[in-house]
Amino acid sequence: MHFSGAFFTGYDRMFESHFAEGLRKLGAKSKPETVAAGNGILSAIQTKPVAVDGVIGCVAGHLLWPSSELRRLSQENGYASALIHAYRQRGESFLDSLGGQFTAVLIDTKAGIGWLILDRVGTHSLYYASDPSGGLIFSTVLTVLAEHPKLQRRVSNQAIYDYFYFQMIPSPGTIYQGIRKLGPAQVLKCHAGSFSCETYWKPRFDENPKETSRELSGELHRVLREDVSSALNQGGAAGAFLSGGLDSSTVVGVLSGISARAARSFSIGFNAKGYDETPYARITARRFKTNHHEYFVTPVDVVDFLPRMARAYDEPFGNSSAIPAFYCARLAKENGVDLMLAGDGGDELFAGNERYATQQIFERFNRLTALLRKGLIEPLVPKTSFAGFSLLSKARSFLNQADLPLPDRMETYNFLRRDETAGLFADGFLETVDPDAPIREQRERYSEITDATAINRMLYYDWKFTLADNDLRKVSTMCELAGVKVVYPMLDDLLLELSCRVPSRWKLKPGKLRYFYKQAMKGFLPDEILVKKKHGFGLPFGVWMTTEPALQSLAYDSIITLKRRGFFNSDYLDNVVKLHRTQHAAFYGTLIWLLVALEIWFEHHLDAK
Repeated sequence: MHFSGAFFTGYDRMFESHFAEGLRKLGAKSKPETVAAGNGILSAIQTKPVAVDGVIGCVAGHLLWPSSELRRLSQENGYASALIHAYRQRGESFLDSLGGQFTAVLIDTKAGIGWLILDRVGTHSLYYASDPSGGLIFSTVLTVLAEHPKLQRRVSNQAIYDYFYFQMIPSPGTIYQGIRKLGPAQVLKCHAGSFSCETYWKPRFDENPKETSRELSGELHRVLREDVSSALNQGGAAGAFLSGGLDSSTVVGVLSGISARAARSFSIGFNAKGYDETPYARITARRFKTNHHEYFVTPVDVVDFLPRMARAYDEPFGNSSAIPAFYCARLAKENGVDLMLAGDGGDELFAGNERYATQQIFERFNRLTALLRKGLIEPLVPKTSFAGFSLLSKARSFLNQADLPLPDRMETYNFLRRDETAGLFADGFLETVDPDAPIREQRERYSEITDATAINRMLYYDWKFTLADNDLRKVSTMCELAGVKVVYPMLDDLLLELSCRVPSRWKLKPGKLRYFYKQAMKGFLPDEILVKKKHGFGLPFGVWMTTEPALQSLAYDSIITLKRRGFFNSDYLDNVVKLHRTQHAAFYGTLIWLLVALEIWFEHHLDAK
């Protein structure tokens, strides 16, 4: 669902006309709904705005309320009506009770105040820009907003740098200068020509819960059933992604348990060693007797789909697993599914990523007394490493990393913090950007939660950079392109709050990721799923490119064109291609993918204009 709108000091018919046309370009079957009252204008597609006595509301997604009265209003009159009612009852404190997976706008035209709001984990998107006349314009679709005649559609060099740092462009930045996007649990307040962005919700982590581990395990199963049931209430024939990991297997298992007929599950495979998880997906499918479907992605699929992928994303997006996500969603659509349940979020709620265990080791090491480190350990390890002394080199690397604070330590192997990418950018490019901006954003996010353990602070950090800015954008955009809705039961508010009551010492034990979660799922999930190593959903692009002429041609042609844009050092790009051929295909293949995805995005979003 999409909407666009503006909040001005006056009524702007040109704006209304422009967005009506822009929204039609998205594929609206009829003229978008438009509501105008006093100072506010709101145009909408696929979701109807509501105006009550000068207050305008619009909601995309699903709002959940703790109040039975507001839940009833939502069911009878829609989310926007309930939002307006909550505001008229409670004033600005209405923000305290917002829940669900949504993006919303509320404009009080009489008071001259407006709010743009994104849900707690950022399952949706909302972009905004300051109008030269002092107003605010916004849209859930960046490409529509960027075409507004009062904005200058200029690419941001900082965004290009951030793209290579993060492999996407995180909030609040966008690919365009002067346009920003909301982050998870953020609200932008607009009043009298001024704008302020705040976080309206933060988690409260509890290290000493009243419940026992067994009691919390029982609650976990109950909440999961409620979350999946709630997702099914959105209507349409449902199915679920099934990668073979813990989260997708859990969602499939719960779906199977509450469905009247065999649940439908969908998996993607690759004919590439080390990338295919379909054997594990089949184990889960057999366990829960699902109506299971598989599709194996090929190099030809990648070549065919890349232009469509570039058009689908509002900004350059470097997560190559978007391609298998699309083919999985398309497979579901071809088999009559309207609504897909995705398992994203469990690793970031219950500590399932390997880096959490790695950082736990560093944190424990750093708790050693300074005397022990400085007086005994470090003198035994030379300051520099020597060829042939691999153990000493690893020890020095460990000590160097241990000296870094979190979250800096998690970026030790970042592309732009390694020597391999020295010289990537053209002469003078780095003088136009702030290379320290990404790490400052990471530090700010990590520092937002101060009264929590390092593990929980890392989880909170990943709710933004791994989920909201990356994985959820990947899955949501690809599902929309395939023509299916997607919901995230593992990220519903009840489960999010439950995860905050699970102590860090239960979430992660030394060498045991997701300890609490796996213990809770014993007897429910197959043992093979509980003990398997974390795999991921990556695309073997770099490996395939070594032998597939079509992929090589696509990549080399894109890099040749990219050289002319002036962002990058041409000699460096040539060397990347050489190193991919002669050294580490997967490592340099990732960098080549980022370059290719960026160039194809330019071709379809800038050159075509």
